[in-house]
Amino acid sequence: MQNEAFVRALDVCIQKMQTGEKIEQALELYPQWSADLTPPLEAAQVLRVYGDSLSALATVPTQCREQFFVSAQQLSQKTDQDMSLRVWVARLAWLIVVLCLSSAAIWFFVLASSALPGNLLYPLKSMFWQARLGVTTSPINRLVAERNYDQMRLDEITTLVRRGLPASIEFAGLLEQDQPENWVVGGIPVIVPPQAQVIGEVLNHTWVQVQGKLGADGTIRANLIRPREYLFIGTLQEVSPDELRVSSIPVRLTRDTLVQGSPMAGSQVKVIAIRAADDSLVARLVDASEPTP
Repeated sequence: MQNEAFVRALDVCIQKMQTGEKIEQALELYPQWSADLTPPLEAAQVLRVYGDSLSALATVPTQCREQFFVSAQQLSQKTDQDMSLRVWVARLAWLIVVLCLSSAAIWFFVLASSALPGNLLYPLKSMFWQARLGVTTSPINRLVAERNYDQMRLDEITTLVRRGLPASIEFAGLLEQDQPENWVVGGIPVIVPPQAQVIGEVLNHTWVQVQGKLGADGTIRANLIRPREYLFIGTLQEVSPDELRVSSIPVRLTRDTLVQGSPMAGSQVKVIAIRAADDSLVARLVDASEPTP
């Protein structure tokens, strides 16, 4: 049976809760009864019975008080169980949602990874590759990623040509033949009509970039052709009359290479290079005066 002092303490706590205080704040006056006061206070909070029925609890018959305390203890335990169940149900629901979204994203990515130019998912595939390039800061790793990207695009165009699927295309490949209007790029015949734009100095046996249209008959008609250039910035490690090594990337120098500034070991340089038939890089520009793009 609860003593009168305990009942008075309960009344005081309820009055404090009526003024907006939380249970923890109300219990600060009676830390010795915190464990015993918590169940009836939680019951009162859940039932919202902060009125006369509880504010005068000290004056009600003892039997009624005891019944309230028993009910409060049961309600507190049930409330804790219900809260725990709701928490676990909510966590399970979120886990299911996350798993479904993850599965959908993985499946969507798998579909996009096999998409070809002209497919609705192809822009997503391109965005993924561009994002990958954007987060690759190491010059040599970026160069490897760009070369892999070029090979992937070339393989895509080869597949489109074989299947006879029309599309707007853009790819890079080794220029193997540049006879008038009949070119071969990456092993793929390309028609270059007189109205097509040829930008920059396009050299045979170097990699070039092609933009154009692929017809249903497997014929590619170019709109634009230009050298495939690779740009990177790094630390100049070695210098010789015929070669530079920039951030572990060897770059050949020729008499046509434009050199700006005074490149020296340890300096930051910007390099624009083209890709030769043997996959070596040939510098077109080495800029030691402005190392940032």
